[in-house]
Amino acid sequence: MPAPSQQNDWTDPAVRQAVLLDIPLSRLTWYFPTQPGVSTCYQKWLNPDRFAFRMLLEHSGDPEGVAAAFKIPYARPDMSAVQDAREYAQTIANTFSELGNILWKSELVIRKRWAKKNSKARAQLMEEAWPRIAKTDRPDLMWLRTKRTDPNIDDFLLPHINLEDLAKEDTFLHLLNSRGRNEPSMFVQSDLESVRFAQRNMLVPFEFDCHVADLSSDVASGRYGAVKDLDEPEDVDAVITGRAISTTNCRLLLKIQSRILTFLRDCCKLILHDKIKDLDGGNIPDGPEPGPLPVHDEKTGSAFRVALQRPYLVPRVHVDIRHTLNQAKAALEEAKEHLWLLREDPSYFAMEIMDTREHSYEFVNDVNRKCHPDVDLPDKGF
Repeated sequence: MPAPSQQNDWTDPAVRQAVLLDIPLSRLTWYFPTQPGVSTCYQKWLNPDRFAFRMLLEHSGDPEGVAAAFKIPYARPDMSAVQDAREYAQTIANTFSELGNILWKSELVIRKRWAKKNSKARAQLMEEAWPRIAKTDRPDLMWLRTKRTDPNIDDFLLPHINLEDLAKEDTFLHLLNSRGRNEPSMFVQSDLESVRFAQRNMLVPFEFDCHVADLSSDVASGRYGAVKDLDEPEDVDAVITGRAISTTNCRLLLKIQSRILTFLRDCCKLILHDKIKDLDGGNIPDGPEPGPLPVHDEKTGSAFRVALQRPYLVPRVHVDIRHTLNQAKAALEEAKEHLWLLREDPSYFAMEIMDTREHSYEFVNDVNRKCHPDVDLPDKGF
């Protein structure tokens, strides 16, 4: 079997199998065909370890058979998804440029005018910019509680864009600064994560195909959202690491980012209603970049304030190793103290046993209001 190299023809099935065999098994289990049966799709995506183990048993001693089970077939991309992605990408490029121009010239003015408005005035302005904006916090969870039959898809694509949260404190200004002064590629993972709830509840599609979209390039390069075939090992790795996604999910992501940038641009125009002509005509020079907005963290704010601001900030790219080590040391010390108390303090031991018993699933009634059968068995100690 030929070894994978730059000189080999990737269209040759033998070369494909050789390259796939060179990929770790944990990565191979992520892939499945474009239009598989539902059971196959769930086996490979939702239960990758079990599927991989079954494939190894069925093709024991046959590495080519294992590779064939995970091979990536060629299929044409969804052309409607490609066309929509191109249109959304163009909208993002234009809106991002326009929003950046507004912030370079008037972000300080926007901050001052926003600070003078009360919560009601802020909500009215945002509702004028986007009439269908959600009114309450996390509208996707509100839909789950009320079980309405007519969900607004925007509520699931943009759960953090709502009047209740954006009218509080500086959340709108944080969103404006982070989205207007940072490339959309920095928010790919956070925007995709915001729709996981809707995808799990089958309200928006989650699909995979053999074409990917480049989401690591800058908007100005013109390659942001560009579609290409999934035909090279580095493209496979890009899907795994999140630097590229399938065309159908790309359409979903670009729609989210396009909607957010358009909403922010329209809000800025309403706030600067008396300066729009000067902004468009280039009569206002670039102003100094305002200072950073106050950000709550674990040391300076409550957990509520930290959670409130997090969706509107630039995602953390670098890991704070020192902070992570401190958390690990604290968890280790807590575990040592727990074990010591279990050994030395009988009352603490009894309390932990009772707490474990009360939170055991055997004591939770089922739909017929009956306990687990083990509860009634005397030899189980209950």
